[in-house]
Amino acid sequence: MARLANIIFALMVTAASAEEFELRVKDVTRDLLPDGDVGVSFAVPLESPHKGRLHKVACRLDRAKWRKSDTPIDTLSFVIYEGNREPKKYLLKAPRKLARTPLNVFCEARARL
Repeated sequence: MARLANIIFALMVTAASAEEFELRVKDVTRDLLPDGDVGVSFAVPLESPHKGRLHKVACRLDRAKWRKSDTPIDTLSFVIYEGNREPKKYLLKAPRKLARTPLNVFCEARARL
């Protein structure tokens, strides 16, 4: 009986951790960096259905009208704990030629074990 319970628990945890969800990006600012590139800084407050768990977050910088199959301009991955109160600022870079182009930041998270 205990073995069956362990198998069911493992299946539930695997299913929950495979679920990706989109995060709302806040405080997006755009600045010209000293090296000439465009820096897009943003914060990602984690609001997850998986309370109190560690999450892997993947963010991408694209042109404003993009599809998931497009190659991103820049990417960033990090791990964050769901209980963090203060959202940390992150930075993605774009080449100078995209300085006047509308850009979009998209982030997804996945709960980890």
